Amino acid sequence: MEHTISPEVVEIVKKFRNYKSLREKWAEQAAQDWDFGVLLKQWTKDQEEDLKERGQAPLVIDRISPAIETQKSILIARAPGFRVIGRTDDDVRKAKIFSDLLSHIYYVNDGDMVVSEVVEHQIVMGVGWFYVRFDPYESDGEGEIILESVNPFDVFPDPHSRKLDCRDADCVFISNMLTVDQAVRLVPDREKEIRALVSDEDSNYPGTLLHAEEDQQVWDEVIDPDRKTIRWIEQYELVSLPYYQIADPETGEVETVDEATFKELQKSETKFEHKKIYRKRVKKTVICGTLKIGTEYLPTSIYPLIPVFYSHAGNPYAIGAVRKVRGLQQEINKRRSLMIAHATSSTVPHLLLEKGVVDDVEQFEVDRARPGGVTEVNTIEGIKPMEPQPLPTALYQLEMEAKYDIEYLLGTFAQSMGSAREAHPTFKGTLAIEEWGNRRVALRGKALEYALKRVGKVIIDFIQGYYTSRRIIRIVNPDQQALEKPRFIGLNMPTYDEFTAEEIERINDVSVGEYDVIVVPGSMLPSNRWAELEYYMKMLEIGAIDKVEFWKKTDIIDREGLIRRFSEYSQLQQQVQALAEENKMLKSQYEQLRSRLIEARESRDVEKFKSTLKEMEVEERKKFIDILQGMKQQEKGE
Repeated sequence: MEHTISPEVVEIVKKFRNYKSLREKWAEQAAQDWDFGVLLKQWTKDQEEDLKERGQAPLVIDRISPAIETQKSILIARAPGFRVIGRTDDDVRKAKIFSDLLSHIYYVNDGDMVVSEVVEHQIVMGVGWFYVRFDPYESDGEGEIILESVNPFDVFPDPHSRKLDCRDADCVFISNMLTVDQAVRLVPDREKEIRALVSDEDSNYPGTLLHAEEDQQVWDEVIDPDRKTIRWIEQYELVSLPYYQIADPETGEVETVDEATFKELQKSETKFEHKKIYRKRVKKTVICGTLKIGTEYLPTSIYPLIPVFYSHAGNPYAIGAVRKVRGLQQEINKRRSLMIAHATSSTVPHLLLEKGVVDDVEQFEVDRARPGGVTEVNTIEGIKPMEPQPLPTALYQLEMEAKYDIEYLLGTFAQSMGSAREAHPTFKGTLAIEEWGNRRVALRGKALEYALKRVGKVIIDFIQGYYTSRRIIRIVNPDQQALEKPRFIGLNMPTYDEFTAEEIERINDVSVGEYDVIVVPGSMLPSNRWAELEYYMKMLEIGAIDKVEFWKKTDIIDREGLIRRFSEYSQLQQQVQALAEENKMLKSQYEQLRSRLIEARESRDVEKFKSTLKEMEVEERKKFIDILQGMKQQEKGE
């Protein structure tokens, strides 16, 4: 039974077809650049056959993909460093939580691989796309924020957009071809309607005439003829939604609520002052074939599809690095093919034969091509070799210049790939040249950092809009350092009144607050590890850092064990120092007590001696008195 197609679906599909048709030229060029620079399909079938007829080989002397890989490795040498800053004093404490959440979401979504894919699309096809979405089925139904890359062939931006981040786009589409089973897994409650849709054999990939030497099958060239496909369309557009600022007349506190909440408050008897405002929100509309799946207003004003352009030309149809050096690569291939053909002609030169000199010409060609072979001829006078003209020396020089031009245009010279031909004789000079050489590539890194900043803002908006219930987040350190164990952060943890059991507040409530995201400048660019190690060694010598921080920058095999053992040794050393200090203190107390004891003994002996002297003095005085009395009695008797 056919369903009725709504006018809204007709309008959206019409706009999508319009965007798709206006993007066809860019898609054709991007497909050619991808085949040419990544898959090394650099000759068409007709060109290969034409070369073989002339005795030349369709060689591919690849100079593009090494330069692309080098540029890519420079841009994504390290993971980005996110920093979140609260706009008000109340948000400063929670800013650290958002920084941890950004790093956590980046880590669990394999952010390094996502960035790698985006940068490869950016360099080769001119634009790469980050995609942030919320999957409600993850984490046992609690939902998780997903960060991933999207194939540029599946993104259809507004052709009239002029900004580097497409913020001025009327809308942005993401669309691809799904099998019926894939569509049913996305919306299982609409299975019956989806299976009744008419199959669509459309494709986002335009295809090219370039031929793969090994007949590899890529992109949509591999298609199961028995599968039934349906186009899945997601439209993202900016809309303005009404909100109301509610002010409490007693406390003066202001709260912003949506229209539904405002209508509920109007029904109550609560008195309040209000003001109507408008906020921008991204409206997401999903269509499967001609069936509307649903509409959702995302909790952000930034498109969740964030572009990274290579060479922005004032519209979303940018060109990549391959398009700029494609002519030079074709020149190298053709010149090398000519050189190989000339070398072959010099080894086995062309011959002019008079009729009758050789009975079997075909057998003669086979015999003369065999080293050390014997060929029977009727006469030698009728054979005249035609030596090829020597190639000019400038031809070889032109190939070297073409290789240099490719490196110069892409900003990735041979030295960045480890070549020692042009290396500076001193270590410091090599470091300086490497730093200067990375400056042009670092300019591309600025665009990537800006895109990641936009990604961080969307993720924060999603955290505040979707992480509204209580949940525990496990923060894992990607470096797996021994001293940095996984941490657990509780979000939206309610606290209750002890007597009424009513919720008082929420600890780490991430649904409120305003924050800014900063991607640490240069955090993704490479650094020479020997120079970095030397720098950290100097910091260690002057005492600016400790040994643990220094060891983190080394390549010691058992680095974690060394840090752990050093930590244990440091703890034991601290314990020994503490015991030594305690022993020193006890010794000091002992000396003080001993001194006091000696003083007490001396004082006691002095007092005892004084008492003895006093007793002796009394006895002597008594004896003296007795003597005087005896002398007086004796005088009286006489």
